[in-house]
Amino acid sequence: MIANKELFKAIDRENLLLIRTEIQNGAEPNEKNGYGDTAMHFSITKGNLEILKLLLELGGDINAKNQEGVSLLLQSIGEENSLNCVIQFNSDLQNIRRYFHQPKNKQ
Repeated sequence: MIANKELFKAIDRENLLLIRTEIQNGAEPNEKNGYGDTAMHFSITKGNLEILKLLLELGGDINAKNQEGVSLLLQSIGEENSLNCVIQFNSDLQNIRRYFHQPKNKQ
């Protein structure tokens, strides 16, 4: 999937409102740019935790990998805030999945 250039420009400018607008208008957080990075990988490179959180909240895949197979978790190493965000988001996701996949009590 080729990236929406406007989404990547908004990330580069660190404009949260424009990022949200681009996604509401059809841009996908999981799209890849010309270097094979998703918008979330790019936000980690930019070092902007708020953008990363926003992209994940708006449907970004926590397990996304770039064209070299680098996951968000691996990309985050060395960026402590981004790493913590990826770990926390993944933990929250796992807890939600566990909750909805619990066996129901039969009465």
